[in-house]
Amino acid sequence: MPAVACDFAAGDAFTIPDFCLYWILGIARYVAYTGDLAIAAELQPAVVRAIAWFERHLDEEGLLADVPHWV
Repeated sequence: MPAVACDFAAGDAFTIPDFCLYWILGIARYVAYTGDLAIAAELQPAVVRAIAWFERHLDEEGLLADVPHWV
């Protein structure tokens, strides 16, 4: 079963990091469409943790490289 929305702590779960990035984009689109800043504030800590996880996988050119799990 896929683990989505950044569930990297799920251990041996079937994790797809790309889905996490789509989730973040979805939040941005939702907020742009609805103007619901409350949900953005509520989800901000999870988004910040997710971005921090991806930042650990940046190469010397600032691009994602060697991202684990199914990409």
